[in-house]
Amino acid sequence: QRPDRYGTRQQRLISGPDPAHDMTYYPRAHVLPSGETFFASPVGGRTQRLRHDPYRWTDVTGPVPGGIYAGHASSSVLLPLLPEDGYRAHVLVTNGTTPYVIEASAAAPTWQATAPRALAGAPVRQNASAVLLADGRVLVCGGCTDPANDATAVRQAELYDPWSGAWSVGDTAAVVRNYHSVALLMPDGRVFTAGGNSNARQSFPAPGVDTRELRIELYSPLYVGAARPSIGWAPTAV
Repeated sequence: QRPDRYGTRQQRLISGPDPAHDMTYYPRAHVLPSGETFFASPVGGRTQRLRHDPYRWTDVTGPVPGGIYAGHASSSVLLPLLPEDGYRAHVLVTNGTTPYVIEASAAAPTWQATAPRALAGAPVRQNASAVLLADGRVLVCGGCTDPANDATAVRQAELYDPWSGAWSVGDTAAVVRNYHSVALLMPDGRVFTAGGNSNARQSFPAPGVDTRELRIELYSPLYVGAARPSIGWAPTAV
């Protein structure tokens, strides 16, 4: 347990061993407006969501088509929750040749292929990162078609527009981002990209060998430098 501004919180196990709901190392979990947790990666071979108290799993649908989405090399993003859309929760999974979207809060959700990617050849980009941008679009950057070979790196950024469903191609990165890389949205709207191990090896595979990528690169979407929106009105309480 730990003290915080809400008082003393206690962490507890919500269940005992549950082999029927085994999941991959990186489960790609998203909290839904209902308070349940949605898992974009398969749980027990299926797409599932979890209610924590009482502990209960709900089967949603089959797994995402395509083998890459059952492993650890894909990414997922909870798309913007909009009042005009009733705060419906949509989740995007990326890094395969075909990305997919699901309306996680629908009565009978199914994975639906997005529009085709705009990047020539639609290469698999294993270990790429997907980031929700300040304007609601999704940036996909980094990754390699074959993680064991940095020469297969996909350096061009891709952008997904959740309103039109269309993909576009962004600028080209200078640095290869492979296994153990990261991309994070910064307060100023740019994206911080860092890390990675060359050819997806461990950081120090042998004495005196260091495979870590230590350079940092920043991606600036087109809105950076443009006039920022101002708040004209807001409720007194939210």
